[in-house]
Amino acid sequence: MSRRIHNDRRKCLKLKMLLDFWDKRDRTIVLCSILSGVLLLVRQNAIAVPINWIGCLLIGSVWLSSPASDPKIFWRVGFNYIMTMVAAVLIPVRYGDMVGLAICQLVLSIFTSIILFLFPSPSACPITGPYHFIGTTSFTLDLKTVGVHEEGIDHKLDFYNNTLSVQCWFPIEYENASSDFYWRLFGSRALLWTSGKQSEQYYESVELLKQIAINFKIPNLVLRHHSLSRMNSIWQYDLSKIRKGNNKMPIAIYSHGMYGWRQIASSTCENLASYGFLVFACDHTPDCMLTRPIGQRNQFKPFDYFPPKGCSDFEERYFYGCGVNRRVNNLQQLLDFITSGSLEKRYPTLVNRLDFEKICVWGHSFGANTVTSLSCVDYRPSKVIALDAWMYPMPNHIRQRGIQNAALLSLSAHQWPYAKV
Repeated sequence: MSRRIHNDRRKCLKLKMLLDFWDKRDRTIVLCSILSGVLLLVRQNAIAVPINWIGCLLIGSVWLSSPASDPKIFWRVGFNYIMTMVAAVLIPVRYGDMVGLAICQLVLSIFTSIILFLFPSPSACPITGPYHFIGTTSFTLDLKTVGVHEEGIDHKLDFYNNTLSVQCWFPIEYENASSDFYWRLFGSRALLWTSGKQSEQYYESVELLKQIAINFKIPNLVLRHHSLSRMNSIWQYDLSKIRKGNNKMPIAIYSHGMYGWRQIASSTCENLASYGFLVFACDHTPDCMLTRPIGQRNQFKPFDYFPPKGCSDFEERYFYGCGVNRRVNNLQQLLDFITSGSLEKRYPTLVNRLDFEKICVWGHSFGANTVTSLSCVDYRPSKVIALDAWMYPMPNHIRQRGIQNAALLSLSAHQWPYAKV
């Protein structure tokens, strides 16, 4: 087994070297443009020609590897692309001084460098576990609505309480990580904060970034380049390609905070999967930034969870306390699906592979309250991690019960404004 893991690491290192190189394409193109401008100033036109051709080749690779031919996602470097291609055409057919072109290239390249510095593109966090190839899939779980009630928003719950959008991460075999040349060169990894499904992920990314821009009141354009960022995980249509082994897999479930979404902690979920965990996360609608059920574009639901206007502090706490009950109900029904055999029935490769004695739940802010409350009313979680927990709206009947069967680790930053109980 150790030799097999070592071989996987060596193969993954080769892939990461290729993918990391292509992640730095924009900087390389800008560098080519700067070198070309300097060479034109010193009248070394013959050397500037291949430099610009290299830039054009890199631009072609960027275009081929982009998830969509949308010029808005290239807003940071689009003008530099155009200047590089113009220079590649003009320099071979013109002779003599080209000071004007050189100055244009240098000025535009310096401006582009500043833009790239101010608006960087996120990159995937390195995988630290022994299993370096991570698969991901998404599905919608039908929920029971019995006992779910929220003061002030009952008229919105018809859709919200009937379905639960779930993302799952798990280790896969290297042979199943599409190893053809195109994947090695350009990557078929999941786009940042999406389900990873090739036919849906770009639309999911655009809609989520649009909603984030609306929430923070910033121009949508300044976030569009995030649609080029990719995670480590690779889309799988089901869990049939999960890594084989004799050891049972522990289970981890993540609960996002208010204004979060199920893939917001993708890097952590991928790293847990790299250690052999089967990881789940769900959208807690309606306090999710944007609920995006897989393959159901007409069912996307933006954040819509506001306390009634003019309510007292007591009424506000009661309102959010009802939200805790709803969130706990989401996680309990997800746990029911996992532990009752329904998950194994849907994915037979998981039969006798899951360790129900090792169920870890963790969350951030409102999600930390959710997982702590879950451990007070449910015996199945064995470990609870609460990050920057917002405990204020925890219902009194849950506080009085206390944690039933789990070990609790609570971590809060000193500057976190809602860390107080």
